[in-house]
Amino acid sequence: ANPEPMIICDEDQDLVSTVNLESVLADLTDNVDDVSFTFYTSFDDAINQFHDFFSISNPSNYVTGSREIFIRAELESENCFTIFSFDIEIYADPQLGNIPDLINCQADDGQPSDFFLGERDAQIIGIQQGMQVLYFESENDAMDRNGPIDATIAYQNTSNPQTIYVRLENQSHNGCFKVAPMQIEVRQSPDYNIPTDVFECDVNLNGLATTDLNDKVAEIQLGSTTDLNISFHLSPLNAEIGANPIPMDYTATGNPQLIYARIENANSGCFNVETFNINTFSLPEINLGQSLVACGNNFQTTLQWDLTEVELEVLDGRQYNIDFTYFTSQAGAEADIDPITDPGTYINTEGQETVFVRVTNLTTGCFSIAPFELVINPAPPINEFEVYRACHNEDGTVDLSDINSVLLENTFNVLVSYHNSIADAEANNSPLDTDHTYTGDTEDLVARVEFSTTGCYAVYPFRLQIDPLPIAHQPDDLVACDDDLDGLLELDLSVQDTAVLNGQEPGEHTIGYFSSQDDARENTNALGPDHVAANNETIFVRLENNETGCFDIAQFSVTINPLPVVDIGDQVICLDDLPLTVSAQTGDALDTYLWSTGETAAEIEITETGSYSVTVTSTFGCQATGTFNVAESEAATIDVVETVDFSDPNNITITISGIGDYLYQLNDLPPQTSNVFNDVPIGYNTVTVIDLNGCARITREVLVVDIPKHMTPNGDGDFDTWHIVGVETLPGTVVHIFDRYGKLLKELRHDSLGWDGTFNGNKMPTGDYWYVADVVHNGERFQIKGHFALRR
Repeated sequence: ANPEPMIICDEDQDLVSTVNLESVLADLTDNVDDVSFTFYTSFDDAINQFHDFFSISNPSNYVTGSREIFIRAELESENCFTIFSFDIEIYADPQLGNIPDLINCQADDGQPSDFFLGERDAQIIGIQQGMQVLYFESENDAMDRNGPIDATIAYQNTSNPQTIYVRLENQSHNGCFKVAPMQIEVRQSPDYNIPTDVFECDVNLNGLATTDLNDKVAEIQLGSTTDLNISFHLSPLNAEIGANPIPMDYTATGNPQLIYARIENANSGCFNVETFNINTFSLPEINLGQSLVACGNNFQTTLQWDLTEVELEVLDGRQYNIDFTYFTSQAGAEADIDPITDPGTYINTEGQETVFVRVTNLTTGCFSIAPFELVINPAPPINEFEVYRACHNEDGTVDLSDINSVLLENTFNVLVSYHNSIADAEANNSPLDTDHTYTGDTEDLVARVEFSTTGCYAVYPFRLQIDPLPIAHQPDDLVACDDDLDGLLELDLSVQDTAVLNGQEPGEHTIGYFSSQDDARENTNALGPDHVAANNETIFVRLENNETGCFDIAQFSVTINPLPVVDIGDQVICLDDLPLTVSAQTGDALDTYLWSTGETAAEIEITETGSYSVTVTSTFGCQATGTFNVAESEAATIDVVETVDFSDPNNITITISGIGDYLYQLNDLPPQTSNVFNDVPIGYNTVTVIDLNGCARITREVLVVDIPKHMTPNGDGDFDTWHIVGVETLPGTVVHIFDRYGKLLKELRHDSLGWDGTFNGNKMPTGDYWYVADVVHNGERFQIKGHFALRR
């Protein structure tokens, strides 16, 4: 007979297991000495003639899922075999961990309770598939699957607590199962008050109230017979599991806001979830930043106010059933303590003050607090001076607007008027003309100063006093000689002080000198005592009484006579051109001259070297002296002019004699200190020797003989013919010209005009041509060969 199925309970529930196939052989026969067994996964493999190839190689440790296995039992001595088969059935083995207690909460925990055990099935099974749960009153019954409890109806506990045994088994094969205990218990539920809805005022002004939930805790547990743990949540799930409690100082996120209260018996753990709403009432709508404004005329700092005038400004639109109460502090307004009893006649404390109005909605009891300022706009600040002193003038008037700068530090946005009495100034009646005619040496006036923006004002009485003027006497003009030729002279202006005072007491007056009448009037940019004056400059002098500040102005001119111009400079006597005439002529026929030689003419003749001077005196008596030295010099004598001809480049060396300092010049080139000229052009050149002291120049013409390197017969007058430059000074010299093939083109004598670039009347082409020159120079004969370029 075939073996019984092999049943496997798979713990990891992947329905794959490692099995020992040989464990079933005991069910086949007791005598296996001459029988061999092999295992296959199919019948065809078992009967195949190559069955050994298809057999299962590791039957004692075979990994497989549920399937049919075939056994080939073969009698080796007879070569006979039989095929058996059996099934491997692998089932998921249930996994059962610790099972949480099943708690029933009721007011009397001493009475039995109805437990619906089946409600735990899903929690016990979890994610496992194909499982079922049975409940038993004893562990043996659970192991034997004997007398399960009907989990579809209520089960009443027989003790408290009571142990129930849970059997979790595979529905397909209940032989795969696990058993574990589960405790059921009856506990006391919490005793509490159901929370009521909360009504809060929107103190945050965002439409959402902030609530102290401690007050709600006190309400829930008031009179409770059980110890309670209370927390608040935003969702029923969080309330059930006691997760994510909200803070006790909670700001709602909606209006109304539903809150879930978890109310737990601290001793039993039993809890209930109740709900309540947080409702937010709006505060009265108010405008902040209001103020009552009044003028503190004549510097008043306390005034009587009607505080109720602010109510229309504070209210935002028409609101009903609103009450106003006034307080001197924020704390008093919030606590509704010590209100101002008569807000219609309130007198502020010294200076600016903040008052608080409590605006209450009498329906909801919600209130807003609006601070507002009692603003006392000041009068313009006044500088007290008692007496204003003005200086007498010919018109007998004083410009009252000049007093403004004394009366006020800042006149911006300030209206100023002057009056004869305090009453007129207070009422702003009969203001005086700004150009006020004074009637005596003293006069009592009243100033009114008022801000143009606020109209707040103050009045100030003072005395107008008219002081006499000092007299600045006209001094004589200042006349002096210039100390150089710039037309400027440093003058001590204080020499005019005595003439300006003319007997007035110096200690009572201050004298100042100025470049303009405006500066003198304004007493600005005063000149220093050592003033550098210009010719014909006008100086203004201000004489001021030190006590009254009254002043008078005079003026005088400055005349700076020029010095004669004496600019002779050092002179040189040329020994080949005596005598030397020296002139100090200024161009002014009235100027006089005195030379160090004793002569008095405008010019003198000098024949000897030495130091000389001349003093010139102008018609204004201004003198200038010039000193000069006289040295001697002479024109140079050219002793030798040495040239090196045919040297390419050519040079000239000049040797001279003379006592002067000399420069050397070639043609029109710049003079030089060296007597050697390099790169001298061929032909005639001019050499000049220049005396630096101004004596005569010496010139000589020097011929440089050499052969040109090119010719350009184009008729422009430059290099139209070719010959040795200066050959006319070399009698007997003959030059032969050849083309590049050695053909003789021209023979030139020393007196020939040169080759014109033709042969037999034909123009020779551009290119190089050769020459052989038999030269006779300074009695010597030598030959020079070379080439030159013909260009067209």
